[in-house]
Amino acid sequence: MRRLLIVLLICCLLGCGEEFSCHTGEMRCSGNEAQMCNADRQWVDWLSCSGAGKTCYTDRSHCGGYGDVACCD
Repeated sequence: MRRLLIVLLICCLLGCGEEFSCHTGEMRCSGNEAQMCNADRQWVDWLSCSGAGKTCYTDRSHCGGYGDVACCD
């Protein structure tokens, strides 16, 4: 029983699986796709930077000074 509690504690602290891999509204680049975390905490494509002939960035210098935002520039 004690081992199970330890495993559950580690799992909670480190996260388990892809199910809770992001926070709603969080953004990232995956290849040249800007992705946003939806209400189900899953990454979904938000904008194709390739389709616009641009590159996906997540740094403030490219994204209008905002951090934690993916943009095409």
